[in-house]
Amino acid sequence: MDRYASRPKGAMGSLLDVDKLGSLVRRLSGDDRAVACFGRYVVVYGKGQKWAVVNTEGVGVEAADYDSPSVVWWRVEYEPETDENGRTFQRMDMAAKEVNVSINDIHECVTGESIDLADHVRIFGDRLDVNHDDWWWFVKAEEMAEV
Repeated sequence: MDRYASRPKGAMGSLLDVDKLGSLVRRLSGDDRAVACFGRYVVVYGKGQKWAVVNTEGVGVEAADYDSPSVVWWRVEYEPETDENGRTFQRMDMAAKEVNVSINDIHECVTGESIDLADHVRIFGDRLDVNHDDWWWFVKAEEMAEV
């Protein structure tokens, strides 16, 4: 079964520039090692003035309106290290942290490109399909309300 093909289509998100998003996360977190984690991000809009930043896991935090913040998850990116045998390795901070972002900050990261959430949220079992469906309804509820 092709999970991408079986997902409902038509719920669009605006792609965010990951470099700009990383700069935003560093500024808001106060940690110059911070990077936005979980690959690509999009901003999506729901009914009324609801909005959210959604990553490729299909995870995001709904903001009640344009005056309320949403969340971006980030992690620390450490400088590569060399062990006693001369091997270089990259330490990873596996614990994701969150930073609140405003709609104005996010709008500065929008690339102008759109992507269907059916293609944005990666395929990895039922959990991510459910995440996709939740955000599909979030976006489509706004369009259905306009009809």
